[in-house]
Formats: sequence, structure tokens, C-alpha cells
Amino acid sequence: MPRETKKLWEITSIISGSNKPIPKDHENVEGGYKYITRKHYSSTPEFDETLPIRTFGLSYVIRNQVLDVGDILFASKGANFIAGIITNDMLPAIASADFFVIRLKKFAEDFIKPEYLLWFLQNEIIMNYAEGQAHHHPGGKSMHIKKSVLTEMEIPIISFEEQDKILHIQTLQKKIASLQNQLNEEMNKATFQVLYGEDNQILEVISVSSENKKAEISQQIGKLQRKIFTIQQELNSSNSEIKLPKEVVKNLKEISTIS
Repeated sequence: MPRETKKLWEITSIISGSNKPIPKDHENVEGGYKYITRKHYSSTPEFDETLPIRTFGLSYVIRNQVLDVGDILFASKGANFIAGIITNDMLPAIASADFFVIRLKKFAEDFIKPEYLLWFLQNEIIMNYAEGQAHHHPGGKSMHIKKSVLTEMEIPIISFEEQDKILHIQTLQKKIASLQNQLNEEMNKATFQVLYGEDNQILEVISVSSENKKAEISQQIGKLQRKIFTIQQELNSSNSEIKLPKEVVKNLKEISTIS
């Protein structure tokens, strides 16, 4: 039985970010609105708070462009498409015209979480589809996508319990990636032990690897992988799919003529 889906325009409002010019003498207002740009999401869906950010006063803000917790920023242009979510610590803020701002409609909050919608939009199939439908600028890597392409995307509707399990898997996968980086660092790390002979002459220099540390990290990765497997089994038993349902992929192909 096909899973229920909703088109993005049915459950969200989608607007473009602000392209209103800001006079230099009105920038960096203390306590003002942050201006989030593409550079704050250069290569990952995580907001880079280490980068400087411009702020400005309310007089230069269009009310319906003020961001709220749970809003999703979908990069509409650039070398790649990235989606990120607005959290409370990022406010008050507006987004630049580099983004589409996707906000759940009130009624949709009863059956879908913004974090799950973000997961869907970050899915490799969706990102590849967006890149395939984008306009590629001649002679460069930059591209942009039209709003009409996003609005026709179909979102699988699943229970809150299933959404939570998918998001839990995503969290575990991030932890595994972090641990894998640590393991790679340990693999490249060497501790040297010097063996001395009589008269303090150096007889030999040997490399001592941090086997205990590597074993500990590997055990942690294995434990997380087993957790993911268990959750996936639970999802399979409830007829849910981590990958996009076939009907969603089919619908993406059907709307591929939209530009």
C-alpha cells in the first residue's frame, strides 16, 4: 500500500530571503537582527557561528522575513545545495536572498516535525534531484534552483514515532562519523620509544601505536552501529523506510520537466 505523501506547497510556506540593501551606517546594531548568508553554510548543513555576521535594526527588516525556530533554509544558489534549520540561539535573524525559507504551516505541525522535513531535504536523492533540475551558469560551478521545483516535491508522511527513530539514526550516524575521524587520527599517530644501551647510546627507536585507544574507539563505533541496526529493524517491522519510498522517487521523475 503506497505511503501517504504531501506536496511541499501543501504543508509549508516558501519565501525568498531578503535582498534589501543595508546602508553601512545601519550595520552592526547592538542586539539587532543577524543577517545569515550562504557563507555561514559553506559546505555543511551546520550553521558556522565562528564566522562574523552582520546585524542591523528593525527598520531594515521586512516582517514576514523574520526567521523563527524550526524554519528551514534551503540554499537556492551556489556550488551546491544545502539545507539547515534555525535554532533559538541564532535569533533574531533574517536570511539573505541566497536561501528559500521553508516554514511548516500550523496544521502541518500536527503530523510532521521540521527536523524530519530537514532530513528529507538533506537526503542524497533529493540533493541530486535538485542539482539535476538547477540552472547551471556557463563557465562556472554556480547554479540556482527555482521555487517551483521545490514546491512540487512530495514528502512521505509517517508517524511521529517513526520520525523520531529516523532522527535518532541520523544523530548516531553523526557520532559514528566523529568517532571515525578520531580513529583515523589514532591510526596516523605514532608514539616513539627510544631504547638506550651502555653509555646512553641509542640502540633503537621503535614506534608504539595506541592500540588501546583504537580498540576503545572501535568498540564505541560498533556499539552505535548495533543501535542503528536495531532501530532500522523496528522501522522495517512498522513498514517504514529510511530511504525514500519508491513513489516519491517516481514523482520526482515525473516533475522533472518543471523549471
